[in-house]
Amino acid sequence: MPLPSKKILGLFFIFLLPFIIRAGYFLDTRDKPYTQEPILLSYVNHQFAIDLMDNTHAPYTIFRSPFYPLFISKIYKLFGTNPFYIKIIQWFLGALGCVLLFFIANHFLSFKKALIVFTVYSLYVPSVYFEGELFEHSLSVFFILLSILLIIFSFKKQTAVFGSCLLIFFAAVFYGLSFLLRPDILLSLPFLIISFIFFSAAKKLKILLMSVFTVIVIIFVYFQVHPLLFMPVSENRTAINASVNFYLGNNPKADGFNPMLHEVREMPSDHPEAIKYHITGLTLAMVLYAKTQTSGGLDTIAAYWLGRAKSFILNHPLKYLFLELKKAVLFFNGFFITNQKDIYYLRNFSAVLSLGLWNFLICFPLGLIFPFALIAIFFQKKQDKKFLLLCFPLGCLANTLIFFQGARFNQPAIPFFIILAVEGFFTAINHIRQKKWGFTLILLGFFILCNFNFFNSHYLRNAQESFNVGRMYLKKENFTQADRFFRKSIKYDNQFAPAILSLNIIFQKVKKQNEGLNFYLDLYKKNKKSWATLYCIADLYSKTDNLTKALMRGKQLIEQFPDNSENYMLLGNIYLLRKEPLEAVSIYQKGSTKFPDNSLMQLSYVSVLVSLQNYGDALKVIEHILSKTTYYPEIFYYAGYCFIAEKQYEDAYAILNAGIQRHPGNFSLLNLLAYVFEQTKQIDKAIICHEQILKSSPENNVSLYETARLLNLKGNRKKALSYAVKAYKTGNPNALELIRKIKK
Repeated sequence: MPLPSKKILGLFFIFLLPFIIRAGYFLDTRDKPYTQEPILLSYVNHQFAIDLMDNTHAPYTIFRSPFYPLFISKIYKLFGTNPFYIKIIQWFLGALGCVLLFFIANHFLSFKKALIVFTVYSLYVPSVYFEGELFEHSLSVFFILLSILLIIFSFKKQTAVFGSCLLIFFAAVFYGLSFLLRPDILLSLPFLIISFIFFSAAKKLKILLMSVFTVIVIIFVYFQVHPLLFMPVSENRTAINASVNFYLGNNPKADGFNPMLHEVREMPSDHPEAIKYHITGLTLAMVLYAKTQTSGGLDTIAAYWLGRAKSFILNHPLKYLFLELKKAVLFFNGFFITNQKDIYYLRNFSAVLSLGLWNFLICFPLGLIFPFALIAIFFQKKQDKKFLLLCFPLGCLANTLIFFQGARFNQPAIPFFIILAVEGFFTAINHIRQKKWGFTLILLGFFILCNFNFFNSHYLRNAQESFNVGRMYLKKENFTQADRFFRKSIKYDNQFAPAILSLNIIFQKVKKQNEGLNFYLDLYKKNKKSWATLYCIADLYSKTDNLTKALMRGKQLIEQFPDNSENYMLLGNIYLLRKEPLEAVSIYQKGSTKFPDNSLMQLSYVSVLVSLQNYGDALKVIEHILSKTTYYPEIFYYAGYCFIAEKQYEDAYAILNAGIQRHPGNFSLLNLLAYVFEQTKQIDKAIICHEQILKSSPENNVSLYETARLLNLKGNRKKALSYAVKAYKTGNPNALELIRKIKK
């Protein structure tokens, strides 16, 4: 029977709800730096997308599925390099996903219950948060919902065989898109295939649809393994990312939800190597550590971390089983565990999140959704017809058990948990009305399971999050607000190194080094276990020219905290300020031996060796650095300089040419190569080097002067004079003398 026009109008306004909620969240957070700035994985996805647009670092060695950054890059090309456009698309598709879920729920439940499902999912603000970040999960969830809806339509009795095949074809395509974005979605595939058995269609049709679905999915699996079809991939190392995450979730110190590496400290996400390979600082730290342990290349890393995880599992089976049980409990816990931005801390910046996400006896909203969903799973009759709803919850549970628990990894399961929860709620009401006290006790047990803080996973990362906000203000050069939030971070944790070190930057930016010294000296009295505090004291003494105290504190740093590479770099710099280069060399040598992967320290070591004219030792260190990384153009510059000093011009040419290929257009390398050509009587090639510089920087007075000088050597006085005059006009101090010489 058709609905009355008033009801249709009412439904229209109801279906506006998810769009209104998302608009409210946007208006609520649009001017908050913490909600606008991409960090960690969001930052990696953003940076990778920009590099894809510019073809930077191509061909790519990839460690993660590149398809979400590829999607971002296409949007950036259309609308501009602004994450806001990605958020708008994701919010729109997230709201549209609520409508898709209504139709899915309407297949399994009554119309009224489907409306409740729609309303609950519309008000489910954690999804709104995830859609507002550069995470692939929200897009993946939309494609999943679209796929499930098409699967349901394909099995309807009134649908013709060809129509069913066409619908299942597109269902497989959308499912394939979902795991191109999130490869772990593939863990739901076995459950999805099994769910086909429970549909009431004819046996032959079931087999046909299962076959079509499976074939299309296999094609998308091929795309996932061979991304070269879509972008310039040189090496696909996604196995490394899987192996490091497997180890993070399964090691002797794993807690089931914190992806922490205990062997070495995590590197910053803006580390040059992390940017180059589009990975987080944690993954980079694990890659470099494994290379050190195996003395091998990238081929050894996946096997190394898998081997470490397998060793733990086989040698500690009971501990591993307890860890898996713990992960399962955490999976059904209502507290949102995040390893990106802390969603609870975000409530300070958003009224929408404050209203829709809270913990008081109940971990709302999941603390309500999970218990009733469990009721539907264990107490609702005719479960075979609803197995389709369990496919993605089971896939997400498998992901948690294999790796570790995290709120964003649960996103594909949440819509289906909500359908189950609505059905479970009405089932619970019926059982309670019938005074089934045993059932009531079970329901209470489910509430305890889903809301009790069994493993101390319910805590706010206030120090980390306050630091994140401070860093965003620092990036915008709002030093007052940055100072405020860094101090907040230190107040929460007076050993939190990132905030301590960042506050030191503020003191130096605003020229308040003495105030900074007093702050850190006071902080050190309260807690002498913080290496970062002592580091800042030594650094600020060196900045205020109190080099005696700086040296004393620098030595103290090495003695108390020998496992921090930064301490060796600082002490070496202090020795250089004291004009004691031999002592600096000794410190850099110790640091380089202890931290063979710290290329920046080794570069400092090389620079001192070069200043001491110890070119042989400098070249040995350079050779070691180049075996690890080619990211820094300074490596090639120092190598070329050393070869030139030793009059090994062929070697100088080879290394400088390699450096220019890796860093095209680098002025320092081109200048040095021009010198090599001049020394080997190849004046024309030297001129070409300087002309390359002038193409990028027409007013570069050094290259203007050198071009004029070289042209004069060749006897082309007219052209030489033209360049010399330009060099003079742009401020080269030697240009006037050259002009006089040319005119003679």
